[in-house]
Amino acid sequence: MTGLERQAIDVADPAAVIVRYLREDDAVIRCAGAKALGALADRGAASALVDALLDEDPDVRTDAMEALITCAGPCDAAAILRSLEGDPVKEVKVLAIRAIARLEDRAAIPLIRRLAKDRAEDMVAWEDDAGMWDDWLDVQIVAIEALGHLQASEAIDDLLEARTDEMGQELDEVIFPTLARIEEGGMTALLGFLRDRDARVRERAVKAMAKARPETLRPMRDLLLQDKSPAVRRLAVSVVDPENSKATELALHDPDSGVRKSALEAFGEHRPALLEAALGDPDEEMRATALKALVDGDHTPLPADLADNAQAWMTIADAPLATVAIAALPRLLGQRSMEPLRRLAEENERPIEVRIAAISALGETSGDGLINALRRCVVDPTSQIRAAALAALANLAEQTKHEHQQDAAELLASAIGGGFGTEAKAHPPLAERQGDLAASKVEGGPGHVTITPEGDIVTADVEDDTVIEGHFPKSTLDAIQTIDRPAEEKLADGPKPMKRRVPVDGPADVATDIRKVALTMAAKCQSALVTEALIDALSDKEPTIRAAAFRSLTRRSLTSERSALEKIDDALEDPDPAIRHDAARILVNLSPEDVDARLSILLGDDDAMVRGFAIGQVGRREPTIAIKALEDRSDLVRRHALDSLVDDGNALALEGGVQVCLAKGHADTLADCLKRCPNLREPLLLHLGDEQLGRLEILTALEALASA
Repeated sequence: MTGLERQAIDVADPAAVIVRYLREDDAVIRCAGAKALGALADRGAASALVDALLDEDPDVRTDAMEALITCAGPCDAAAILRSLEGDPVKEVKVLAIRAIARLEDRAAIPLIRRLAKDRAEDMVAWEDDAGMWDDWLDVQIVAIEALGHLQASEAIDDLLEARTDEMGQELDEVIFPTLARIEEGGMTALLGFLRDRDARVRERAVKAMAKARPETLRPMRDLLLQDKSPAVRRLAVSVVDPENSKATELALHDPDSGVRKSALEAFGEHRPALLEAALGDPDEEMRATALKALVDGDHTPLPADLADNAQAWMTIADAPLATVAIAALPRLLGQRSMEPLRRLAEENERPIEVRIAAISALGETSGDGLINALRRCVVDPTSQIRAAALAALANLAEQTKHEHQQDAAELLASAIGGGFGTEAKAHPPLAERQGDLAASKVEGGPGHVTITPEGDIVTADVEDDTVIEGHFPKSTLDAIQTIDRPAEEKLADGPKPMKRRVPVDGPADVATDIRKVALTMAAKCQSALVTEALIDALSDKEPTIRAAAFRSLTRRSLTSERSALEKIDDALEDPDPAIRHDAARILVNLSPEDVDARLSILLGDDDAMVRGFAIGQVGRREPTIAIKALEDRSDLVRRHALDSLVDDGNALALEGGVQVCLAKGHADTLADCLKRCPNLREPLLLHLGDEQLGRLEILTALEALASA
């Protein structure tokens, strides 16, 4: 180490070990040393960091000032203020102001007040003219924030002046919270903005006040309630007593539905009568909020017509209200809800999320038609419906006391095994569904016109294979809405049906998709039938099915899967790295006696994820393998290896691992391990006292300490 006299080090004083690197000839090492001292937050390092504020390298000065934020004391405030005044680097100034605010150095307030308004060129040194304006804007923001931290009531007029500077930037989002933080006079200044003509200004002022001291809003309740801005009135909800008549006004009669909804959420728990009254609100989201609160809150007695209303809403309302009504129906009707939910689940004209909600709710019911209804949904042309039905079956198969538990498990196992291969149907191709949607005749012109792939408009009677027939949307939204358009929407006469969301087409191979989704849904289902189907799928010819089966088994509580060991061994050599990885995870969970021997073929795997997992497992019992793996090119592999050494707890092996990381420059790996194992700090500090330590090792150790 150039220009550095080493002595015997005391690892009990980490700052003393690292401080010496601030006197290195290499500026990069000096920067790393400053960062490491900042991470220590040791008061004993402050004097050396203050000296580094005079370093010739601006990066060193910047890193030293940032470190001082964590470890400076009151006696360092004057030096930090001198750097703020004299150091031309913007980053140093920004960090200096933050350090001053943390130290609560009121002697710096006059300069910070100036910097909140202008560049204070008579007091502060700046870099050359290029970029000076942008530099000051960054300094201005941190100066304003510091004034709030310092409780600088004398700076309130300066803040208001900065806000109205025609040449300045928009500062309300910074100045208002600062005013709210200043206890003496700050709130009074903010109150004046509640009468500003600009609703955005009023809203920002109220938000700042509420965030700083919510209790200050209570005396201004009536003023807030009368505001024209819904956002301001919504903030008033927090200071209204639930039993007050103002609560009723807000929840039931405010002209803005957002305000009504916020009030209902705040007061409904205490006043069920408000929830019942809100069931008649013209806004569907309000009704949804009221219905959910009534049912979830176990309020009794419930309105006599609530079940009838819920059934009506789930069949005609938009999705937000319909889905809440669906979820409430099993609680309102019990087993009698099965039939209306079944009909809704199969209703193609309802929005997709409504049908999905109905399928999920079916899992809370029982009845003769339940399993058959879910079976029909499993082969629905829409992939989202199929997934919802399979999820419902998996849920039923887990309920050992449910009358249809066995039926659900059998159906789910059948889906995994491909039992729906002949029943499953996909949506027809788009061209078949669009029909004859060619352009209309134009008066005096030719008949139907169509468009060629090149964009030419031609008459329909041109016999050319290049002509494209069909509907040509004008926008993305139009394109989505034309998919699977019902025939009724094409009629020119009569009322137009309500627009609905159209499901996105699923994969062409529906049978395979059903199997993959079923495998995913069955991941935590412990039914013996489902387990057997999962194990059978491990050797399926279709790679995506095998992958889904292995992934599901990694998410299970493994018990009887030892019967799959032979298939797992085969999968350790599968071409798909995801399958190899999942097979290894399952093998470790099963914990056979020869697990390390079985995993050995993966120690040199081409895939870092697979290789890292195997090394991490075997390395716990064979530390030499983990130490060698710390030379790996992949950070993921190195982390697995070092983690295994930490878990093993062998101090000698861990020291060997640290040496490899230092030699290879793996600071990120060491830092990650330090977070888990603080005891690594001592060997790192010992290395930093080694006279033979090279530049790479020094930087690696310092950067690891700084990042941890």
